[in-house]
Amino acid sequence: MNRTTNLLLTCLFAGNLLAQTLPDGKRLNDNGLLVGATAEVGSADKEGLFSWTNAAKVKTVMAREFGLVQTTSYPSWSTWTGTGINSVAFNMTEANQVINWAEGNGQKTVVHLLAGSPTYFPAWLNGGSWTAPQLDTLLNRWVTFAMTSNGNAAKVDYWNVVNEAFMWDGSYWDSSSTANTCPWQKMGWEADKSGLTGSAEIYNEHPVYIRRAFEMARKHTKAKLELRDYGIEFWDGSKKTRAFYQLVKHLVNSGAPIDAVGFQGHFRTDKKYDWTKLQNAVKQYRSLGLEVYITEVDYGDADPIAAATTAHRTAAYDTTQAQELYAFTK
Repeated sequence: MNRTTNLLLTCLFAGNLLAQTLPDGKRLNDNGLLVGATAEVGSADKEGLFSWTNAAKVKTVMAREFGLVQTTSYPSWSTWTGTGINSVAFNMTEANQVINWAEGNGQKTVVHLLAGSPTYFPAWLNGGSWTAPQLDTLLNRWVTFAMTSNGNAAKVDYWNVVNEAFMWDGSYWDSSSTANTCPWQKMGWEADKSGLTGSAEIYNEHPVYIRRAFEMARKHTKAKLELRDYGIEFWDGSKKTRAFYQLVKHLVNSGAPIDAVGFQGHFRTDKKYDWTKLQNAVKQYRSLGLEVYITEVDYGDADPIAAATTAHRTAAYDTTQAQELYAFTK
């Protein structure tokens, strides 16, 4: 694809999509970047492509302005049904609707996510006692279903294979509570192969499930396979930045079929950023032969992942948000 910077893929989330004032005669894709927006089926009270009151307007803007559509496959959002490892079933109906609509409009597609943070998985899985073989089988069943359902292995261009393998502070999930228990880590740990030493070596082992998820995914598709996280956008020496980079180096050196890393891009309007550190982070991963995607660009306030809620909808806030998005894009 054409590109004018090192950012190969920019997915701009589409909350408040209809509130945007877009210039006539110039598509967002004309700047050389592949620019996208997230989309769901929607409901009576949630913006979407099909079941929302103004779905037709959303489709019009999405089809006109974006070259990519990202949709979710979160197990805890009804993609998984059942109450246990033996009764679990999978349902990709809603995600498949979005994928098929995007394909019909000639747009690229992203599916977010297959494995990772316990936040996105049902409580019965996070709080249960499972053996490594049980979890390996479950993960393989889920990845296989997601990719073979609807012919998605051929239709989807980018798969977010593992999302948020780390907590806020750069630690792997610690099991101090059900909410902090990543069941996939019970599949075991493997020795670090990053080759990093000194302060660059944060961990001496990594969860096996991460490599396994990429290997499982590659069995079904030739599409791009991506590892994604937040708080890693800037090459600033933070523990999480170093831990994520070490994991990526470990995967590359282990022969895992990883193609890309994703920086979530949850920014704050009350902060100023040194964008050269973002550029440096991109360069570090490009030097490993990987693509770099900015996957969920948004600007909140004190909460770095807060959306622009109704309480924020003032002209002044909109102006600040627009200015910051422009600074990021440059």
